[in-house]
Amino acid sequence: MKPTQKKHYPYTPEEIENLWELMGSTDTTNHVLALQLMKGLGMPAEIKIFLEEWRSFFRKTKKKPFSYAKVLAEFVGMIGIEAQDCSVTHLPQSYRLCPLIESVGLSGIHITHLPKTLFDLPLIHLHIVSTPLQALPTQIGKCTTLERLHIRHTPLKKLPSSMGNLSMMSHLSVTKCALESLPASFEKMENLMYLNVQNNQLKQIPKWLLNLLNLRKVYLQNNRIDHIPKWFDKNYWEEILL
Repeated sequence: MKPTQKKHYPYTPEEIENLWELMGSTDTTNHVLALQLMKGLGMPAEIKIFLEEWRSFFRKTKKKPFSYAKVLAEFVGMIGIEAQDCSVTHLPQSYRLCPLIESVGLSGIHITHLPKTLFDLPLIHLHIVSTPLQALPTQIGKCTTLERLHIRHTPLKKLPSSMGNLSMMSHLSVTKCALESLPASFEKMENLMYLNVQNNQLKQIPKWLLNLLNLRKVYLQNNRIDHIPKWFDKNYWEEILL
């Protein structure tokens, strides 16, 4: 008889459902069974790293002790990550047990970079406010489910050109940052309706804005723009502030 081979990620829907059922139980014995099931499906070392990362994250964001059992239970139906005004300096690297997370909100924390793996999630909303964030990883361009991106009050100087792949993006707001330009690839954001880049260091109005046929609202005030090009028609959009 051949030895049974361990299964690796991704889980099947049935296996995930079994995990969620065990993790949602108030009986801690079931949490232990869930951990054993995860070890059987994947790699024990990775599971341990996953649990340690998230236990540390929950301790800082929820400001209370977290056991492995509590970490497992926390993932039942979790669709969002929130970190606000706490001592978090980095986000967990592993999201392989987080197939449902669609919203991430980060405010007043001390992160300078986002993990590349964050954009393996089916994100729809990403909000980052008052952090020392220095850059967005190019992997954000893989997150084609992203519809709304809001960044405010960070030292961010540029946005990756890979964001042009975000065809579902409808609302893009990057304000009170240090942007000096916008990538030309943004003209591929065919569903973009709202663009807010107030209070940055932009020097020019990009002509590719005219190619965004669904764009309705544009906010460009408080930049370093000192020349209004002839093609720029203030009546072209429903609302514009310059």
